[in-house]
Amino acid sequence: VARRGWSHAPSRVPATAGTQLVAFLVDRRRTARAAAFGMSNWLLDATCLYVCLAAYGGHHLAPEVVLTAYGFANLLGLLPLTPGGLGLVEGSLIPLLIALGSDPGVAVLGVLTWRVFQFWLPVPVAAGGYLWLRLTGRTGTKADAVAVKDASGSASPASGKR
Repeated sequence: VARRGWSHAPSRVPATAGTQLVAFLVDRRRTARAAAFGMSNWLLDATCLYVCLAAYGGHHLAPEVVLTAYGFANLLGLLPLTPGGLGLVEGSLIPLLIALGSDPGVAVLGVLTWRVFQFWLPVPVAAGGYLWLRLTGRTGTKADAVAVKDASGSASPASGKR
């Protein structure tokens, strides 16, 4: 533990996380902003699915039908069986959309296109970001530590030394 520069022993991590969670929930403005960003993320993702379906001729589907199918498929995707719900989301969303009135071809093409944008496209972007960080030497070492405010309000290095 000391090798990595962690300031808290593993037994103190839950207590620290609990304290930070309580501080977050007490700040109503920050909690409301986080909830708004989370809701926007889900609605924009569902809109992307709707646009992908409409691109293949699924514009006759009502937005609330697509939103319902999207919500159900994402609940299944939360099960920790595959990374990012890979296979679970597609395997539940396509039959659900067909059952709710979509043409089978539209459902397959729309969902797979959406998953390319939603799941696979960020992978090369993240790999490029990682490569850039490695090539520029910004690896998050102690030399790159940024001062972080601790609970008392005084600045301390991110490496955990107080």
